[in-house]
Amino acid sequence: MKVIQTINNHANDKASALVNELDKLSEQCEVFEKNEWSKANNDLIGMLEKIYSRYKEAAADSVVLDSTLSSLKAILAERGNRIQKNSTPISVFVRFVFNKSRQRVNAYSNALMAAHVAAIPPERFANFVKEAGGLEQCKVKFAPSPKTLEKQRQIAEAMPQVDVLLSSDGDQVLAEFNVDVQMLEAVKDRGIVFLVGTCDCSGSVKVRSVIPGYSERYEKWAKKKLAQYLNDHRSRSTTTVEQISMEKALAAIEKAGQEKASS
Repeated sequence: MKVIQTINNHANDKASALVNELDKLSEQCEVFEKNEWSKANNDLIGMLEKIYSRYKEAAADSVVLDSTLSSLKAILAERGNRIQKNSTPISVFVRFVFNKSRQRVNAYSNALMAAHVAAIPPERFANFVKEAGGLEQCKVKFAPSPKTLEKQRQIAEAMPQVDVLLSSDGDQVLAEFNVDVQMLEAVKDRGIVFLVGTCDCSGSVKVRSVIPGYSERYEKWAKKKLAQYLNDHRSRSTTTVEQISMEKALAAIEKAGQEKASS
């Protein structure tokens, strides 16, 4: 009985000493969070604010943004950092500054994107984070809704149809014409070109010109919009090449008949 009591006393003394040590660490942690951690967090938010400001400055001009992104991606590639195709422009800015930590890049990028979507100017970013309850809460706020996730899934499923449509020729070409080759200088290695035209409510489209330039961002936007349309009009988008060919053949026969009748 006495041995057991001695053991218990020793265990209690040891436990009490551990608790006292942890209590001191707790006090040190409070001081750290109040001083060093608070300062470090403010410094971090300040850095993100500067990144956000540089991004907004570049995004004001699509040509500047594309050129900046190309340079950042090239340098990141030299560092051995792989950039995913679906990376947002703002995440490339964040990745360039914070370099290796993908988890931090995602969290910080989401916080900045939440501010961007909410149209928060850079000088109000710190207040935005504070009102949200911290960077992590900004990340939660930007988390896509189930509806958005479903839309993204549908677009992803329709994207192969877009690739087939853009890689096909012959019967699936709506129109074919020649332009000054100098207008294609910026896109000759891309295999894709942007057009500008006018339309009316009857569905009539008149192509006015080729755009003598290229934007990776606009190409992604255009493909996304086309995939969205194909998904929303799936019954029309599943029309086979043979059906399209038949429709064009009938239209050509009808046109030839009209020309013969008028001659």
